[in-house]
Amino acid sequence: MKPTILIVDDEPMLLELFQEALSADYEVMVTKSIDHAIAWLQVQAADAVVTDLNCGEDGNGLDLLRWVQAHRPGLLHSSFILSGADDPDTEGIEVPVICKPVDLGRLRNTFACLLGMPGHLGESI
Repeated sequence: MKPTILIVDDEPMLLELFQEALSADYEVMVTKSIDHAIAWLQVQAADAVVTDLNCGEDGNGLDLLRWVQAHRPGLLHSSFILSGADDPDTEGIEVPVICKPVDLGRLRNTFACLLGMPGHLGESI
């Protein structure tokens, strides 16, 4: 069974790109909505969460990560933020930040390292 990754971003083209790039090795769930992501996590298990810092009108990724911290704290260690800002304010939530534009090889490697997947040894996050 493949590990499950939940990706939240308000840019549909990025969600499609991430899903295509990662679906060979992972079950990839994508959504543009923080509320939908929280609702999904309330009934489904995920092995990793990736969220855009700014998700438009639906809130921000920190809202999702605060929910994860409160309700699924073990999932926080395999979560990270995507951001277009060079030094985004994560408001004390200590998760890695990957800056956009995202290098897909680095993204795959990050998941491999976080989830203990083989085949990506020797590279760091």
